[in-house]
Amino acid sequence: MPNRGDRVYVDTNAIIESHRVKCWKDLVSRFGLCTVEKCVEECATGNLAGAETPVDVTELRSKITVESVSSNEIAQLNLKLSNQVILDPGEEHLIAKAIQQKEAWFLCSPDKAAIRAVSLLNLAQRLISLEELAGECGLDICKKAKVHYLKGWLKQQKTLIEFEILEKRSGK
Repeated sequence: MPNRGDRVYVDTNAIIESHRVKCWKDLVSRFGLCTVEKCVEECATGNLAGAETPVDVTELRSKITVESVSSNEIAQLNLKLSNQVILDPGEEHLIAKAIQQKEAWFLCSPDKAAIRAVSLLNLAQRLISLEELAGECGLDICKKAKVHYLKGWLKQQKTLIEFEILEKRSGK
């Protein structure tokens, strides 16, 4: 569980959903939120899976750290994943940047491919749900947030993926 000020990488989905359920300002005040340029580009559309939730990207840039990602960082990630998972550009850039960090970090993404990638990198303990982040701010978003932003859903996905990974490694 992240502590106050810890670095938390948020993908486009988490940014938009936190705006939709109105917990964004609380998250910004508690954690060192980070994202990447590609996710900011995606937020500018405000339309993922048909949801129209506006995100003011100028304000977004002023409130959190927005990092650039080099082609070398993306190449390193893809080498480590050895074509075992195909990521959307935002998640690919976000994970490529996050795994470069030396200090503690967490990643908030409800994307199944991102969860799989982070698990394949043996970093599943760094995944955190939007519900858990909001809970650290004293907010209960369970009734407002979509299911894939909840801690139970994330736990289930991590477990399923871990079993798949173990089966592949054991040759079954």
